[in-house]
Amino acid sequence: NTRLRVALVAQQTHSNELMREVEHKLSRAALAEQLARGLASQVQLAQHALYTLHTDLAVQLQLHDDEQQHQAYHEQKVRRQLRESELEVSRLGEELARMGHVTGTSEVQSPRSGQVREE
Repeated sequence: NTRLRVALVAQQTHSNELMREVEHKLSRAALAEQLARGLASQVQLAQHALYTLHTDLAVQLQLHDDEQQHQAYHEQKVRRQLRESELEVSRLGEELARMGHVTGTSEVQSPRSGQVREE
């Protein structure tokens, strides 16, 4: 009878040790699962941040390209206006020279330099 009790106590002790080990492993598994969920959440946040950064950079690049195109258009417009102004100045200079010959004046102001020259 005593032997049976000792065997039963040993069995119960072994069973309790196995239960503690199982509980410990379950606890570690639950912690690992929580950690995995936390990591997955962090990965999702990082992916969202990268997507947002990519989108922001794409928008900035488009704005930069648009600004460069606008500057190029403005530069072409200014150059065209400059050419037109130079042609107009030249035409007016010729017209002034003709008017000088018609009226008989000997001095005509140069349209480009603003200086008076002898004809």
